[in-house]
Amino acid sequence: MRSRKPILVTAAALALTLLATPEFLLATTLEINSGPNIKTELLRSNTPPAITASFSFALPSTAAGDGLFEMFAGGDLNNITDKISVSAGGQSLGALNFPIDPANPIKCEGSHASPAPAGCPVPESVPGGSLFDASRGPAVGDVEGRRDVTSMSFGTAGLIVPKSLLVGGTTLTFSLLADPGVYDLYIDRLNISFAVVPEPGLFALLALGLVALVAFESRARRRQTYTIG
Repeated sequence: MRSRKPILVTAAALALTLLATPEFLLATTLEINSGPNIKTELLRSNTPPAITASFSFALPSTAAGDGLFEMFAGGDLNNITDKISVSAGGQSLGALNFPIDPANPIKCEGSHASPAPAGCPVPESVPGGSLFDASRGPAVGDVEGRRDVTSMSFGTAGLIVPKSLLVGGTTLTFSLLADPGVYDLYIDRLNISFAVVPEPGLFALLALGLVALVAFESRARRRQTYTIG
């Protein structure tokens, strides 16, 4: 008679591996792509204060682990000169730069000149902006904010949001502060990505699968016994 132990042990080991593996946590992304201060021109005067804006994300009750805050923008963002500082929950997360070219992070430095280098967004190209001038160069782009950018490094996408701030079932507000050198800003969208603990139903589904596997193995064993007999 064939033992069903090996297949059950294998199934149990597989289930435990899934549950213990970080990848088993389901990834989710919340996005803000409309509303006040999104897809519009944000100007500051020639004197401080600089541009400030706040955006809130409602976190699901299953939020877990560290997160990643991402900002896609354009306008007067000349990669490593102009920065957008980000804070959340009273904690500074760091600053984002907006380089255009991975091979040349400082390609757009000084892009206020006319014409601007190819691919470099300038204030007057902000859609619907009060200073819009199509002759100044390409329209504002959807440029990814990156951290740790230097003249020799393209940096890394987004800013890390520590898990201590990602409290499930709460609302987390991010505050953006543009450096004084930023005259014009156009935010295309904001994202926050993080892991979520699977819903109880998913664990129930896994348990049901194991039960079905046991039943299938038991039926196969009975059929084998009947055939032999």
